[in-house]
Amino acid sequence: MPTLNRRRFLELCAASALLANPAAARGLRRLPAQAEGTYLPWANLAPGVHATIDQALGGNSMVITSAGQALLVDTKFPAFAAALAREASAFGAPVTRVINTHHHADHTGGNAVLNEGVEIIAHAAAAERVRAQLDRYAGAAKGGLRQIDMARPTADQVLAEAQAAAEASAAWTAESAAPDTAISTWPHELTVGDERVVLHHFGAGHTDNDLLVQLPGRNILHTGDLCFNRLHPFFDPEGGAACRGWSAAVAKALELCDEDTTVVPGHGALTDRAGLQAQKHYLDALWDHVAKEIRGGKTKEEVTAMTWDFMDGLGFEQARARAIGAVYDEVLAAG
Repeated sequence: MPTLNRRRFLELCAASALLANPAAARGLRRLPAQAEGTYLPWANLAPGVHATIDQALGGNSMVITSAGQALLVDTKFPAFAAALAREASAFGAPVTRVINTHHHADHTGGNAVLNEGVEIIAHAAAAERVRAQLDRYAGAAKGGLRQIDMARPTADQVLAEAQAAAEASAAWTAESAAPDTAISTWPHELTVGDERVVLHHFGAGHTDNDLLVQLPGRNILHTGDLCFNRLHPFFDPEGGAACRGWSAAVAKALELCDEDTTVVPGHGALTDRAGLQAQKHYLDALWDHVAKEIRGGKTKEEVTAMTWDFMDGLGFEQARARAIGAVYDEVLAAG
């Protein structure tokens, strides 16, 4: 089967529909009432905290607004960045800080669009990886016009903003998208007005630069792509992915949660502690099943064609074989 790279994966994700009956699935929550008249679907998680959950628009973003300040978590693709910041600012304050949960382009693609007057914060390893992706960002900006859904509210305005991003991309440099503040000690605390925000990094997992964004006062946790809720996770070995480390990071994330925690996954519907538990079960089961097949003498080609019960009913089917193959290589390397 053809190789599934990150770009192709994101294209397929954008074309995928949400699960047919998400409210019935374990670990899923119905979205709260959404804002009207916006291009992005915004959910009100708590006073001053909103998230936009939509697989077609890149990774899930969240905005925290308090006492005249606003911080945005993840900037999606370039085509949607201006709309993302504009609509986020409508909740009470202009966005002046951004957190990148990791370096992948569907979470950092809007950095170059928003960098004027905005502080971008990320893991130190993410900063280096973002600088190396200039061609990817410019290509996404130029192709972004095809991503605009003209049936959505304010689509004409979003199209004009996407056109402006595409035209500006010719002048972008590696520093245009690079984080301004690179963090390397954990946990790292900051405030947004009266809201306390805690950043956590628990080692290599989905990438080598994953951040979790915790709002202790609101009992909300944005996991970045450490959680793909009811979806096959995307493995990126070149970006530092490590199945065992990923499972360990999710275990640490679970320690930050109780039964009432709202979890914003990197992809998929809003969830709770159960969504994180399901993610850890997937990773542990994948390791165990692949290791068993390797001990039985199966080749990588044979194993990547397999599936198991814990994989049933999940979205992003196009990522299943890649996940198996990545873990196959990791198990072999671990001896």
